[in-house]
Amino acid sequence: MKGFLVVGVESINRGDIMLKSNIGEIIKNSPYRRDYIEKHMEVSTNTLSNWCRGKTTPKAEDLFKLAKLLGKSVDELYEYTED
Repeated sequence: MKGFLVVGVESINRGDIMLKSNIGEIIKNSPYRRDYIEKHMEVSTNTLSNWCRGKTTPKAEDLFKLAKLLGKSVDELYEYTED
C-alpha cells in the first residue's frame, strides 16, 4: 500500500486518489480566528496550518470536531477525486 505523498499545496495524492483540502478556505470564510480554532481543537499553529495546506490530514475524530465547529460536513473539508 502506498503512503500519502504531498503533490502540491492543498492536495494529497495516494495512488489514483486525490484529496484537496478546503479547510483553509472554510476557515477564512468562518467567523472564527485561527487562534480560537487551534485552542478549541487543541492543536498547534503548525498542525492547523498543515491541515489548511493539505500537507497533513487530521485524525478522523478531529475531522468531525472541526467540521462541527465550522458548521460543515466532513465531506466539505476535502474534495475527493479519482484519476
